Amino acid sequence: MTISDTTALLIALDRTLASPLAPEVLALGHRLRLRLARRPTVAIVGHSDCGQPDLSIFLTADPRLAALDLREIVIHDAAPPHDLAAALAAITPQLAVWCARSFSPTDLDRWSRVPQSLRDQSFLVVTSVEPTSALSLADHLADEFRDIFVRPSLPIPTHPAQHWPDPKVARAIAQAILHQITLGQDALFDNVHLFLSRYAAAAPDPPMASALDRIHATLTLRTRGLIPLLDLPALDRASAILSHCTACIEAMVPLATGQTGPLFDDILAAADSLILMQIEGGEAAAADALALLLQLRREIAVSG
Repeated sequence: MTISDTTALLIALDRTLASPLAPEVLALGHRLRLRLARRPTVAIVGHSDCGQPDLSIFLTADPRLAALDLREIVIHDAAPPHDLAAALAAITPQLAVWCARSFSPTDLDRWSRVPQSLRDQSFLVVTSVEPTSALSLADHLADEFRDIFVRPSLPIPTHPAQHWPDPKVARAIAQAILHQITLGQDALFDNVHLFLSRYAAAAPDPPMASALDRIHATLTLRTRGLIPLLDLPALDRASAILSHCTACIEAMVPLATGQTGPLFDDILAAADSLILMQIEGGEAAAADALALLLQLRREIAVSG
């Protein structure tokens, strides 16, 4: 699912939620929109001596997880058992990764207070320096987590937090996180599509002002990328400007389609003209495309 696909779904949700719907349907739609609009969140949980900060650094540096919001939650021994559930509820993560050298009855009490839906999607990382106790802990907690990772036996660290990096295990954890997040996002998109298929028909067509506002916002955002292209070498500049102008106007076409008025007709005509300019190529075509885009921008500004 691309950023443009997500944007299209958000626009469709906004249109649907603006229509008269039952309160419980509106509540569901707003929950879906909130989840769709935010970055997937992963909580890295653990006591201060389990190597959690180092694992967080390792995961943050993994480019595969760049789109995720990784949050650390440090467990304090003196904190009441319900604090962990409250901290997780505040950031609403898609999954959690618990780093543990041990797992006391109090920790189990803490974890039992976390919603089952989150526990089912979460991982345990055992960082005990004793292989026997690590395997025993993993076996004891097998039903409490989706999957369990055990750090291989290493020499006893000279510092309590010096349990990472362990690249092999950390990469496996990153891959498991990415897989689980992808499954969750796919399910979210399916739920949004299902919601829209049931309730979008009740939404009115967007008024002209709304379509115009979105066109103006789209054009303003996309034309910011034109300035750096002017400094490219001559051989590359024309092609880059043509491609950028075409992308700008193509992004406006879905917003103009179905609307009435000279401005919307001009946007659709500009899209046709840019196809010919792309075929022609060269500096002259790039200059014409740039002039066409600036003319549309002036028309939009006057119409607004």
